[in-house]
Amino acid sequence: MFGLRSIVTVLIFSSFFIYGLLLSNNQKEYFNLENEFILNKIPAVTFDYVGEELIFGNKGSYFHFWATWCGPCEKELPEFIEFIDSLGGLVKGNLVASKDNSRKVMRYLEKYNLSENFNIIHDTNGELLKNFGSLRVPETFLFDLDGNFLKKFVGPQDWKNKFFIQNTKYLIK
Repeated sequence: MFGLRSIVTVLIFSSFFIYGLLLSNNQKEYFNLENEFILNKIPAVTFDYVGEELIFGNKGSYFHFWATWCGPCEKELPEFIEFIDSLGGLVKGNLVASKDNSRKVMRYLEKYNLSENFNIIHDTNGELLKNFGSLRVPETFLFDLDGNFLKKFVGPQDWKNKFFIQNTKYLIK
């Protein structure tokens, strides 16, 4: 009986080892130097949006990924809206509603009376979120006027903090 238990144990560990080797080879194919996984420019993606075209301010654009079903997004969004408006058109805000219902999004945003500094983008299936290299909301990306990536903010931020205004002005010089 002890011999059978040892054989089963060796077989189980061997199967995990072989699986690990196969997984390792798969990762090498996926994460090689030829694949570019670092966001350098705004991804070229087809998506539905409301508003005109993607907008840039005089110096750049923020892409703010959020959702109506996201608690931290609900708290952060009013601060982000005030932050973008406080920049006076230097940078515009693209509010990207990800994995969300378009009607819910529009109803939710009505209470904010958005200025011309904003564009609403509906990323209903999360394609744009994925192409930005992200998996969750809220996340925010800053790009210059040429679409070059400048900064990524992960998770909810305190947009009332003057650091964000200073940092934005510094980055979009």
